Amino acid sequence: MFVINCNLQRLDGPVRGNGKIIQELEAAFLGAGWNVIKLLWGSRWDPLLARDTEGVLRRLMEECVDGEYQNFKAKGGAYTREHFFGKYPELRAMVANMSDEEIWRLNRGGHDARKVYAAYAAAHAHQGQPTVILAKTVKGFGLGKGGEGQMVAHQQKKLSVEDLRAFRDRFHIAVSDEEIERLPFRKPPENSAEAAICASSARVWADICRRAGARRRRSPCRP
Repeated sequence: MFVINCNLQRLDGPVRGNGKIIQELEAAFLGAGWNVIKLLWGSRWDPLLARDTEGVLRRLMEECVDGEYQNFKAKGGAYTREHFFGKYPELRAMVANMSDEEIWRLNRGGHDARKVYAAYAAAHAHQGQPTVILAKTVKGFGLGKGGEGQMVAHQQKKLSVEDLRAFRDRFHIAVSDEEIERLPFRKPPENSAEAAICASSARVWADICRRAGARRRRSPCRP
């Protein structure tokens, strides 16, 4: 199974601003005989899609190209309301009761844990073909104003205290305002679910490394 992270950007610009890289990759993999799973839209879109009885929202999603999607995430909810939903009166009315912040928070599939799990489950269940998951994501996800959706996200070395607080609040990290400027490491309690998952993963990888080392020792040396 392959997973391709499609954040629509290279280091210095969109992949192709007037194209749709996910559809291009989909065509290439389908042509090569692969099973393709597209992981595009997060759960926060589900209520809107459920109300899209005429298919207008789905049509607009297909019409927009990668460069537009980059602008929507980089320029915020008000911009997205005007330049995405504002293209059709029905869609403008659909989000009339949503704040700009709620519109900006409409997430992409590659950042939605439930959608990611569903994609992996579908890939695991599929038999007879290799599978590729094309996950639509946002470059710099989580950085907020410090770089989310921006071309310079890969160069971001330091966040302001304000951006750190926003990051903490967004991901519910247990760091107080007094601690945050010291950037303390957070270790989950020994009896927590997070610690159990880390310990289990460490045991699995230790076993993989042990078996790989044993195979190397058994392999005959070339002359």
